[in-house]
Amino acid sequence: MSRRRSIPARPGFTLIELLVASLVTAMVAGAATVATSQLLRLKTRSAERAQAVARADTAAARVALDLVSTVRHSDLRFARVRITPGTGTTGRSDELLILARSRRPVRGGYGVPEGGEFSVQYRLGPAPGSSHAALWRRSNMAVFAIPDSGGVAAPSVSGVSELALEATDGADWFTSWDSDSEGLPHAVRVTAVGVSDNGRTSATARRVVALERVPVPVDAATETTELDPAAAPATTTPAGVGGGR
Repeated sequence: MSRRRSIPARPGFTLIELLVASLVTAMVAGAATVATSQLLRLKTRSAERAQAVARADTAAARVALDLVSTVRHSDLRFARVRITPGTGTTGRSDELLILARSRRPVRGGYGVPEGGEFSVQYRLGPAPGSSHAALWRRSNMAVFAIPDSGGVAAPSVSGVSELALEATDGADWFTSWDSDSEGLPHAVRVTAVGVSDNGRTSATARRVVALERVPVPVDAATETTELDPAAAPATTTPAGVGGGR
């Protein structure tokens, strides 16, 4: 008489266990997708922020570099700082005109500059191949009769949506200034706003450039000294003290 061997049944997964495993897998996959999406979004925002900051800082630094070289002269016919306020499509779009000293040639004549003094002008204008504005720089030999024309103009920094310029007399800040009538300012404040390529992120950079002052020439008729107390009242401004140009 033959005997049949009993084969033990192999343990398997129930339908509930399969459903629970599928649910856990879906939750893990969903969490990983969300985390990856947020990481990519943060990376994109960081790149946009870095681009906007770099453009704003470069624009402000570029204008400040020329302001440092502004010509100082006791005769205001040979010095110029003019700020013209303006309004662009997204904010302020001011304009700057100065006479500055430079050793960089305007037209690239083998490294030989055309002269020691140049008229330099900054303004916002359209950027080639972009929907955003750009910081334009125009430079020309210093022709004192017509300092705001001629020369070579080119976009210096792209992606600059706003340029704000202010000058101070040592007490207040002014959005408009002309050294022909007001003398050289004590300082100029430059504020530039850079924007990313997609226009969603902007950043602001600021520079304050102090200008050395030329003392007002002493008027011998009003100058007083301790050796001559009867020449004028003691309240008269002494030599070398006072405003400048």
